[in-house]
Amino acid sequence: MNFLVELVYIITVGAIRAYKSIEFGIIKLFSGPINNYILRNSEKLAIVFHVPQNVNSEISAKEEARILEESNYPSILHVKINNLSIFSRILNQGSLAMAEGYSNSTWEFMGSDDQLVELFSRLIDSKIYQLYYHPINRFLHYLEFQAFNLQTSKRAFQVADKHYDMGNDLFESYLDPWMQYSCGYWARADNLNDSQLHKLELIAKKLDLKPGMRVLDMGCGWGTLCKYLAENYGVECVGLTVSKEGAKYAEKVCTGLNTKFRVQDYRDLNEKFDRIVSIECIEHLGHHNYRTFFEIMHKCLKNDGIFLIQIFGVNHIETPLVDPFMHKYILPNASFPYYLDVAKSIEDLFVIEDWHNFGLDFAKTANAWRRNFQDNWTSQLGQKYGEKFFRLYKLFIIITEATFKLRKMQLWQLVLSKDGLKWEYRAAR
Repeated sequence: MNFLVELVYIITVGAIRAYKSIEFGIIKLFSGPINNYILRNSEKLAIVFHVPQNVNSEISAKEEARILEESNYPSILHVKINNLSIFSRILNQGSLAMAEGYSNSTWEFMGSDDQLVELFSRLIDSKIYQLYYHPINRFLHYLEFQAFNLQTSKRAFQVADKHYDMGNDLFESYLDPWMQYSCGYWARADNLNDSQLHKLELIAKKLDLKPGMRVLDMGCGWGTLCKYLAENYGVECVGLTVSKEGAKYAEKVCTGLNTKFRVQDYRDLNEKFDRIVSIECIEHLGHHNYRTFFEIMHKCLKNDGIFLIQIFGVNHIETPLVDPFMHKYILPNASFPYYLDVAKSIEDLFVIEDWHNFGLDFAKTANAWRRNFQDNWTSQLGQKYGEKFFRLYKLFIIITEATFKLRKMQLWQLVLSKDGLKWEYRAAR
């Protein structure tokens, strides 16, 4: 953004904050009826809130049987509410209030992490979140997160500063040995390590690689896809990233291989490649830049080349494309691609050779990440990142798992060519 647009954006966000502050004051005036409504209707989801006045109370077997019969759920989930204001805050701020409330123990879940995934699954499946995501808040979300280009070249490195450069020790604690921070492929795998290895091989097969080819990994993470392709297929790999720590890691693990890594924005790219691959990078680009991104990839791909892009995206019209909680605490400026925006952006540039959806695999991947994250959280990590970060990050993984489990988000691999491949192409599975 230039200075004037940045100023308009700051003023717009300030106005939204002022409005939401006033709105919260109004909501608090009706907190009694709101609380009663939520407490009463939560039973339809077999969720029991233990509020301060009865926080230690237990429901009778008869009452439990009634709730289960009326809700048609197999079990009751229990949530301890330490401050009833959380309900008003959730109506005012949505997922951001829920996440912050969890991180500071305004509400606590009385069960296992598997059951916490089930809690969010029920909340998402019931569409109760639409109490917050009504037309006014949809419009405010659009103004704050989509009306302006938040992923310009000047802002492109913010996600690395906030997230990817936090420290490799964090990601090593819960990712697989290949450090794949993206969905694995579980068709023939029963564990995270194999799923990621199979994903790397699936990508290689779909790219139809030949020794000596030059491959661009756009958004290369820690460089391990480049390592796999260079070692096993004899290709030259160039990795682009906005993360300084990722590039350092990549250079180290790829020592001696025909690989190069650059900390560089994709808009500065101007060279030719036989193959291009981009794994869950477009989520950081923003819909304002999709067309520019695909135009640059088109320019850089040789005429008979193949471009594989992996996307976690949305094709449910009611699913928000930006999550305020993730934007503030996890992945600033991230936006989930809507399938029509992707299709429109490649029009007249690429032929879609294959569109492969394996969205449920992301639920399995997130489940494995969550267990590793919990099991491998050490006192050293705790001292470095803090308890609040631990709770927020775990919740981020849990919500991801629940969302993909319900298929509210999808995982796609698209194989693209510039003008249709002139040989018979059958994508690997």
